[in-house]
Amino acid sequence: MSPEPPANFNIERDIPPGPGAESQISTSGGAQVRWQRDGKGLFYIGLDERLIAVSIRVASDGHSIEADAAVPLFATHVGGALQPETGPLYMVSPDGQRFLMNALQQEASTSPITVILNWAGALKK
Repeated sequence: MSPEPPANFNIERDIPPGPGAESQISTSGGAQVRWQRDGKGLFYIGLDERLIAVSIRVASDGHSIEADAAVPLFATHVGGALQPETGPLYMVSPDGQRFLMNALQQEASTSPITVILNWAGALKK
């Protein structure tokens, strides 16, 4: 079993544009939170580097939010959720359907090249 993430790496949010009662969004940690433009959901990068989506709605009391279960979308390859905030690791399109990721470049694999000399002669045999 993996250890629980530190509490300060869980996502907690209040009703935008804020202040209000905070509600816990993640239980397994995350960072780099981005709200959907319509305020009905948010995205964050989990500690496993997957982009997570959570639908959000204002609670009936009007002072807090209710969050649906977190839905993992895809692996991000951004190099970890807990990067120093030197800039955004990703951006969300206005409709919340597309993402621009600042992903790490993967190293090219070095497969050997095989050169066959006189291959035409080998076919005649």
